[in-house]
Amino acid sequence: MGYNLGMDYEKINAMREGGKIMAQIFRDLREYTKVGMTGRQISDWVEKQILDAGAGVAYYEPEVDFPGSICVSVNDELIHGIPKDIPFEEGDKISYDLVIKYKGYYVDSAFTMILGKPTAAQRHLLSYTESSLYEGIEQVKPGAKLGDIGFAVQKT
Repeated sequence: MGYNLGMDYEKINAMREGGKIMAQIFRDLREYTKVGMTGRQISDWVEKQILDAGAGVAYYEPEVDFPGSICVSVNDELIHGIPKDIPFEEGDKISYDLVIKYKGYYVDSAFTMILGKPTAAQRHLLSYTESSLYEGIEQVKPGAKLGDIGFAVQKT
């Protein structure tokens, strides 16, 4: 039995367009992030990119009350880090998590990068976490259960 999610071409296209905006911001963010910058500077820059693209900053809504436009987690911070005024250093592991609002829909994605040249351990971490992501994605198909996806990620 399938589910009718009420999706039509216009809605799907709006989500696709929002995804393209986010993808461009992420491509640019990888290049923009430099040693000595701070999470607060990144957040300000990301906000400008979102607004210039015609999208909305999802985190500034009153019910969310997040002090920035993007989550910035550095080194041992796992997720949803608040942008700080602490300068990035060579070798920092920086994770960005972004939600934008576009044409009434929310687009959410994240990525992790190493600032500068990664150590062998950092390369290992990023390689295995990326592999586990793709193993989880492979499980997404009609009839799949959330536990199947989680198991594939955990196993990898």
